[in-house]
Amino acid sequence: MAVLAAETERIRFGPLVSSVTFRHPSMVARMAAQIDQLSGGRMVLGMGAGWNVAEHEAFGLAMTSTPTARSAGCSASTARPSDATRPRSRTR
Repeated sequence: MAVLAAETERIRFGPLVSSVTFRHPSMVARMAAQIDQLSGGRMVLGMGAGWNVAEHEAFGLAMTSTPTARSAGCSASTARPSDATRPRSRTR
């Protein structure tokens, strides 16, 4: 994918949807950022909660959480860095 990103001008890149349970969110972000930079901003990233038991078993992953918990993880993994690092105000 990296070679195509660097050598083409119009193709958009990315998985249709990648389950948030397959890879650590920071690794997904790093890989997506690299492809996005090589392609000049043509990376499209779709993240999902992951629902297919057979896919998880094929990767050796247990589906121990509920779909609701996985969806919450998906939302947390796609939060903007400024949201996660913004200081919280204190109330007295």
